Amino acid sequence: MDTTAGQGYEELRVGVRDLCRRYPDTYWRELDRDRGYPEAFVRALTDAGYLAALIPEQYGGAGLGVTEASIILEEINRSGGNAAACHAQMYIMGTARSGLDARRLHDRFERLVTCAISGYGSSGPWSHRKAYDLLVQSETGLLSITGTAATACKAGISVADIAAGMYACQGILAALLQRVRTGRGTSLQVSLFDALTEWMSAPLYYTKYGGTAPSRTEAHHASIAPYGPFRCREDIVVVGLQNEREWGRFCDVVLERSELARDARFGSNSLRVLHRAELHEMVEGVFRDLSAADLLVRLEAAQIASARLNSIEDLIAHPQLRARERWCELQTPGGPIEALRPPVISDSMQPVMGAIPDVGQHTFDILRELGFDQDAIASWREGGVI
Repeated sequence: MDTTAGQGYEELRVGVRDLCRRYPDTYWRELDRDRGYPEAFVRALTDAGYLAALIPEQYGGAGLGVTEASIILEEINRSGGNAAACHAQMYIMGTARSGLDARRLHDRFERLVTCAISGYGSSGPWSHRKAYDLLVQSETGLLSITGTAATACKAGISVADIAAGMYACQGILAALLQRVRTGRGTSLQVSLFDALTEWMSAPLYYTKYGGTAPSRTEAHHASIAPYGPFRCREDIVVVGLQNEREWGRFCDVVLERSELARDARFGSNSLRVLHRAELHEMVEGVFRDLSAADLLVRLEAAQIASARLNSIEDLIAHPQLRARERWCELQTPGGPIEALRPPVISDSMQPVMGAIPDVGQHTFDILRELGFDQDAIASWREGGVI
């Protein structure tokens, strides 16, 4: 790709336009419909040498000026493409093809800490596979232990994404501490698959060394009984027993059937798990005549762990959140809202809970801080790039 000053920029514009014509409006509409990313288009950009033009020379790119880079993005937008989606896809595909890899970065900046998050890792036969959260939940066996005996269920939140993010954060903090001691940065890798596999360690080792996999037991504990939700007169209460001492108190104080503590079918936790169906029938036979309030009083008196099966609305109004002032007011472009404070509480510093910025509010300041000049930023704004 020749973009020398003698030829001006027309050749660059024509080249990008020609490439864009191979990806008509239908291509972008299908991506919008399927909420996909323009992987094929970005690969074509890479093969033509335009992707490298969007990365500064000091970071391993082609070293073209901001004008050339802005022309490429402008032409993508003017042809009906989505320059922002292209940027996102660059990160999904990885920037090593353009020379922006961790090794080259560390050669230039030895104190740099980099962290790459992938679906299945950078090596192995699955390194190229797409890894959406539900797919990773499936591959790690989480669905096999979640749900009813008849139907597997996914976790209600994006646990694979969250697990990878948490381990990435921990790794980065450890790397920063190491840098204080050694003066050098490091390169980290975290995959969604490895992170969620680590969270699956309890059922994994239970199966590997116990010989049998945990069964799906709805919301009940797979290896402890009684431990799970039980219906009372008008609500559902979750009960959790941990030992034989608690089982005795549960029979005596909560069920008011002390003879059950001596029943041979329920003489140990393993026997209670074996006779789970009979046990649950007896427990619910007592609970169905009790209101949730009365049942919770009995459980508290017996020092048995318990909880209500709350809805999201119940959580929003939870008295513990209010009593500990976990909610705070934030300003947004649409007016004030309530937001939760971060869960880590420090006695020496306060979390930053500033106003939420409007879309594009800080774009100019950030680009200027990164070293782009005012004319280049103005041309990007005019061309709809930012």
